[in-house]
Amino acid sequence: QLYATYQATLDTTARPPEVGHAEGAPKVFLCYADEDRDAVETFGDALNSQGLAIWRDKQNLRAGENWDRVLVDVIRKRVDYVVVVQSPRMAGRLEGYFRKEIKVALDRYTMFDKDFVFVLPVLLDGGPLMRELEQLHSGIDITTPAGIEMLAKTILDDWEKPRRRTSTRADSA
Repeated sequence: QLYATYQATLDTTARPPEVGHAEGAPKVFLCYADEDRDAVETFGDALNSQGLAIWRDKQNLRAGENWDRVLVDVIRKRVDYVVVVQSPRMAGRLEGYFRKEIKVALDRYTMFDKDFVFVLPVLLDGGPLMRELEQLHSGIDITTPAGIEMLAKTILDDWEKPRRRTSTRADSA
């Protein structure tokens, strides 16, 4: 009885299971300003429900890991896409770790064939676009379900390009 009572008190609104972690799902790194964490977690859950595997800094880092080294390694070698969640809070910060993440992602992006995407800037709450990302299309507003679906479709369509999977698997071997 005690166990049944305990089970009934558990929060049933907990995060949905990580469905995007199916074998072969594209892995997506979310880059954002700390002030946007709550909105980005909700956004990540929505992308995950669309079949994408989301790499989350707070959830995927293990105790004792050197987070700086791990995050750089993740962007350089372990993910298939980097989504930069731009917001007025991000644009207003002169300094932030997200700037290093963007720099590493753009550096890796130079290695890709021009027909593939890797860095996808998206918009959260409008605001100015970051200068570092001006050369990339940033028109997807992720505050709407249609925007989230459009981003997921963009990633999944790009993921279906056969050279992407061949190249990523060869790099991780």
